[in-house]
Amino acid sequence: MKIAATLCLLLASTEAYYFYSLGDWGGSSDSSPTTQVEKNNAAGMVRAAHGLDASKPEFALLVGDNFYSAGIAGNEYSKRFTQTFENVFDISNPELNTPFYAIAGNHDHGGNVTAQIAYSKHSSRWTYDDYWYTKSHTDNGITTQVVMIDTVTIAGMAYKNDSTGEIHSNEPHPMQARLASQLQWLEDTLKSSTADYLWVVGHYPVYSQCEHGPTGAIIRNVLPLMSKYEASGYIAGHDHCSGYYFDDNMAFVIAGAGKECCYSPDNLNNKADPGEPWFRMDKGKNQGDGGGFASYHVNATGTQIRFHKASTGEVQYEPPVIKPRAKRSMLVEQAA
Repeated sequence: MKIAATLCLLLASTEAYYFYSLGDWGGSSDSSPTTQVEKNNAAGMVRAAHGLDASKPEFALLVGDNFYSAGIAGNEYSKRFTQTFENVFDISNPELNTPFYAIAGNHDHGGNVTAQIAYSKHSSRWTYDDYWYTKSHTDNGITTQVVMIDTVTIAGMAYKNDSTGEIHSNEPHPMQARLASQLQWLEDTLKSSTADYLWVVGHYPVYSQCEHGPTGAIIRNVLPLMSKYEASGYIAGHDHCSGYYFDDNMAFVIAGAGKECCYSPDNLNNKADPGEPWFRMDKGKNQGDGGGFASYHVNATGTQIRFHKASTGEVQYEPPVIKPRAKRSMLVEQAA
């Protein structure tokens, strides 16, 4: 009986699922609806799946700038959905036959975001419930919750950054009128979460070493809520590079090299960042074959984040595992 019980505990700690994140992946324009790097990332996701413990991801996060250069010009019947998404992340690959949870970036807000939301009714995989929404996945009693936020509502139409970490909002956006509503929803959602792993997901990053840099409005409005309710971390894109920070017991992932790589590390020493990133793939370091994505391997022990090269799916970097929220709280209490 003791042997059987021990075996069950071992299985519970090793059985796992995983998911992907990819940002800034959406082709180049209506006349060039895909890029080679985008196709390489899709191929890399298929190849990476063969090195993980399950045959396919439980879901994938599309963290904005889904359709370059100015979002969807028409409605949910736009051919860009087929050209840029369906044909590239081809459902005939079993490894890609999974839900793709999308959120808008600043380029998407140059067009019709409601078309992207409405397209959810026409695709078996594309999932975009509303401007902000949350999804949870539970397997073997282990729950991951992703909280998808609209960062244009928080920070406006952002382009480049300055040395203080403040966004240059060259164009205010009407969605900013809904800021208070989104932040109240975000706090309510984080407060009520009982998930083992709780991720906030948005287009603009909290911290970044690349050209856009850290996002002051996210640091002011979102980061305190994440800390208060013990989020596991934040997943982003926007900068066309990769980066990993760990601060205040939370992970900060940038995987924005979906359609091209790489931006320059102009904000490597930005004082709004918590020091230099633990990992970076940018014009100055680890550029590899261009492009890349991230995976998140989940079990009862922790979530293992991996940064992958496009095309080959080869792992570039693995930080230490992110502990479940309950275990993390226990460690803090024991330390006190």
